[in-house]
Amino acid sequence: MLVEVGKWSKVPVGEKIISQGDQDLQMFVLVQGQAEVIYNDKVVAVINSGEIFGEIGLMGKPRIAGVNSCQECLLVAFDADDLNNLPLTMQAKFLRQVLESVFIRLQKSNVQKWLTSRDKPKN
Repeated sequence: MLVEVGKWSKVPVGEKIISQGDQDLQMFVLVQGQAEVIYNDKVVAVINSGEIFGEIGLMGKPRIAGVNSCQECLLVAFDADDLNNLPLTMQAKFLRQVLESVFIRLQKSNVQKWLTSRDKPKN
């Protein structure tokens, strides 16, 4: 059902998928390829096949970071309206996957912050 609801696209190497600050109601699954997350002109993460990104777009908030393809990418995009029209059981399963992805990213970020703060010299 999700395969039918999603909007499929191929993105060539070096193309912008998301621009920092843009606002829309879409999130993406990177089916194949690799992309870079760009925050203030700095690569801060790499997205690999099977990972989701851009989920903040579902909330209608401005994009925190940009995403550029660093390999040819096969994407499937989902917008809020399409997801809201799915059966409730499917919505719940989908949103659980989105939350799990967000929690994993948050954990990585917290560990990186902890390691950075631990390595700073104390005055």
